[in-house]
Formats: sequence, structure tokens, C-alpha cells
Amino acid sequence: MNIDLLILCTVICGYGLWFSLAVLNNITDFQTNRFLIARMISMQEILDDPNLGNGIQWRALKGQHWSPIILTGVIFYQLLAASKLAIAGVTLISLVITGGATTTELLFDINIALLMMLALWFGFLTGGLWFGYWIKMPQVQIVHIMLVLVTLICLVLVNML
Repeated sequence: MNIDLLILCTVICGYGLWFSLAVLNNITDFQTNRFLIARMISMQEILDDPNLGNGIQWRALKGQHWSPIILTGVIFYQLLAASKLAIAGVTLISLVITGGATTTELLFDINIALLMMLALWFGFLTGGLWFGYWIKMPQVQIVHIMLVLVTLICLVLVNML
């Protein structure tokens, strides 16, 4: 058995399964995520604080209509990335079972899926930074930084094997 292929299959299928569950959570618990996005983009906690974030308060988005629009866009993008990972995962499982080998096209597709995820995490970091989420929601920023690191590790691993 090709151990490199088994490692690649485990990483991609594991990350794909985890990410698919995250997408499912965003869909089935839409209101929680809508609330969190609204909390961030309204910057209400920063607006209420007389000391913190005074120079960036002009960035706040008013109105409750933005958060469902943003979340729906995120979910759509996540579904595309999760689908790319799922297709790659199924292909890798079949290669492990049949003893096949990866192709340049398959590795390209895996890289595209991981790059889509990396772009999403950097989008979250950039959007969060724009709305000053490090001031009142630092744990969310830490999660996004960790997701960038995990995805970078996956990209390095995929391209080393």
C-alpha cells in the first residue's frame, strides 16, 4: 500500500469532512451565525465603548439586512469548496482501494480546493480586521488564524507527497 497516498487521503478526507460539518452548521444554525456576523459588522460593542476603536467606528454597517446576505454568500462559497474537497476525497479513497496513483490533475484540484479555503480564511481575517473584531471578539480572530495555519500545513503536505 502507498503510504503517501494514504496520508493524502486521510488529510483531505478528514479536512473535507470537518469543513462539510462546518458548512452544515452554518446552514442548520443560520440564526446564530447571522447574529455573530451582525454583531461584528455593526461594531455595536465598539461603538458602546468610549475608549476602544474610536478611529475605526466609521466602518460600522448599519441595518440588519447585511448579515443574512453576507452569510448566504459565505455558505455558497463554502459549498463550492466543500464540493471540491469531497470530489477529491472520493477520488483518493478509490485510489487507495484500487492501488492507483495520484495524477497531476487530481493534485491540481486538491490545491484549488485548499486555496479556496485559504482565501475564505483570509477573507474572514480581513473582514474581521476591517470591523475591528480583535477588540471585542479576539477568540474569533484566533480561530481564523488557526484555520489559515491548518490550511497552509495541508497545502505544504499535499505538495510534498
